[in-house]
Amino acid sequence: MLNFLKQHAEAYGNPLWGLSGPHDTPTYDQSPNSNSFCKDEGSRESTYGEFFLYWYVEQLITYGDCLLSLAASTFSDTGVQDATTWNGHVKCMPAA
Repeated sequence: MLNFLKQHAEAYGNPLWGLSGPHDTPTYDQSPNSNSFCKDEGSRESTYGEFFLYWYVEQLITYGDCLLSLAASTFSDTGVQDATTWNGHVKCMPAA
């Protein structure tokens, strides 16, 4: 995945941004506002933050599309109906 970030950063014109993700994001056991990335006026609103979130959301959408395609092909002959929805307008939201 880091290789994809590196490629995106190089295409964006700032290869240093492809060396790692943000350093000020919360860990799995911390609330979203415990670090500065997701806070109001946090670093997610910086040029780098917007670059990273755009890339990350695209990765999630690609992964989700892959999973949905796999599910559709797996259940295509079973009579199970597709009931998936997607709202791609998320700025920075914790998992429920």
